Amino acid sequence: MYHMVRDAVPGARFNKMRVAPPVFRRQVEWLAREGWTFCFVSELLRPASKPGEKRVALTFDDGYRDNYTAAFPVLLEFNAKATLYPVVDRRPSLDWSTKKKSKHSSGELGKEPKIADAEILEMVASGLVELGGHGLTHPNLPQLSEAEAAKEITGCKQWLEQTFKVEAPTFCYP
Repeated sequence: MYHMVRDAVPGARFNKMRVAPPVFRRQVEWLAREGWTFCFVSELLRPASKPGEKRVALTFDDGYRDNYTAAFPVLLEFNAKATLYPVVDRRPSLDWSTKKKSKHSSGELGKEPKIADAEILEMVASGLVELGGHGLTHPNLPQLSEAEAAKEITGCKQWLEQTFKVEAPTFCYP
């Protein structure tokens, strides 16, 4: 489960959400070399096609632009499938973490560039990336009413499917 594929930011609070591009490449290369089969999360819900098959699902949460600029080229290089869980509301400077915990009000994540719809389209068109829901606004779901939570989850799925003309079969809890 990845968020950002980019170098750490000196002194940053959320460096645990960042994986340096060379490290990400080594991880994917190791999985490929060791015979792992890259799957979409939706494929993990079905039985393996071969007994004893080693399967792995790479996932990317939130929708940071480096998923396209740094991770996607590696996925292409190794023909590795991944599931992208973008938040629908990816406005520049939006910091989702402050909605989850007020103590996360540094604005650090708001400075991270977000992935564009055109970049998502290219990733999906490659056949290596599946989309899944991650909410309209990356809410703290337990703080919402049942109706608000349902809107976040189903609204996200509907928006992804209408916008990108693909099924979004899974949901990743934000």
